[in-house]
Amino acid sequence: MATAPAPGQTGGVPEPMVVVAEDDDSLRRVLARRLVAAGFRVDAVSDGVAALDAVRSARPDALLTDLDMPAMDGGALCRQVRADAELHDLPIVMFSGSQDGPRLTRLLALGRIALVRKSEGWDNLVGALRRLLADAASA
Repeated sequence: MATAPAPGQTGGVPEPMVVVAEDDDSLRRVLARRLVAAGFRVDAVSDGVAALDAVRSARPDALLTDLDMPAMDGGALCRQVRADAELHDLPIVMFSGSQDGPRLTRLLALGRIALVRKSEGWDNLVGALRRLLADAASA
């Protein structure tokens, strides 16, 4: 008789955990739903302060963040994560509609950050997450 995988696992393989930081309530719910359907566990929060708390407490496999958010924007969040000795290697996907090229370039220079523009669509977002997770697993 076959047994069901433990919660948080698919076929015996742990599902990657992603903290999602997005201030738009509707988009945050859609992202969470779609990521769960794609095989991720999700902790979705509405700003950078809550995301930093979630990352520190949950120790996720990746962070997906918007750039422009209240309380702490995605740029400050990325800098805080990279400055933390225990989190500095966390893969980050910046999911943004921002057209501020110099600001995005400075963030990408922090390393292990993929930029996916909101206009690029769902497949690009999931692909970027999976690539960063694969790179982290092989490092």
